[in-house]
Amino acid sequence: MITLIPRKICIVFSLESDAKMRIIDANYALKLIQGQMYIMYNPHTALQMKLELSPNSRLWLMIFSIEKIHELFMGGHQKSELFEAITIDKQFYSAMPISTAMYTVLEQLFFARVPENTKNLYMMGKVLEILSLYFGAHDEPELSGCPYLKDESTVLKVHKAKELLIQNMLEPPTIKELSMKVGLNEYQLKGGFKRLYGSPIFQFLSDHRLSHAHNLLLSGRYKVNEVAWEIGYTNPSHFIAAYKRKYKVTPKKFLMQQTGRISNNQ
Repeated sequence: MITLIPRKICIVFSLESDAKMRIIDANYALKLIQGQMYIMYNPHTALQMKLELSPNSRLWLMIFSIEKIHELFMGGHQKSELFEAITIDKQFYSAMPISTAMYTVLEQLFFARVPENTKNLYMMGKVLEILSLYFGAHDEPELSGCPYLKDESTVLKVHKAKELLIQNMLEPPTIKELSMKVGLNEYQLKGGFKRLYGSPIFQFLSDHRLSHAHNLLLSGRYKVNEVAWEIGYTNPSHFIAAYKRKYKVTPKKFLMQQTGRISNNQ
């Protein structure tokens, strides 16, 4: 359940698979269509909202006060035509397609590999980038000069490559096979993938496999060797070394820590 209090702007990005947002008090349901962004603002009434997600839904939700938005873009003192649509005293609703540039930044928020000590700073910068793309321009901007992601079609093909990698993580296709499947040359695929997801193709795959392994260990239903085989490692020692590099602890020690927490909570 999400409560949107008065004078807060809610922005919802529907990135993958349709979902539904139910407005409880109004007895109204808004369908969140994949590839669309939704902006809601009510200056007077708190809204109780419930998200209804499918198994494959992927949303990004941001909530700001309208004063904060004005302060960020205008220093809190000036007035601008950019904000004529969203004013402090009027209810506002808008739905529009997620631009290619916004989609790129949102994917980076989900998948970029960032050190923990700079993660909050990185995310704050990306959120500001998304806001600037919405409020700052109506024309599709250049993607920071990136030659690989100039149009929506290329972004979708790179996204498809990522999905194919995840679906076939035990026996992943080669870059050549992947590029043929999605209709990009290898140069475009490698450059676009790194730009969109923040790491080379097989580094991304390795991180995904280890994240999946971490969730399996967290479930408490698997031994270390079983997890290694489940994610495609034929040599458990290689898995242990890779897991320790990513999580700074061995899988066995992590399992012991989880067992200790469960015992303490019983």
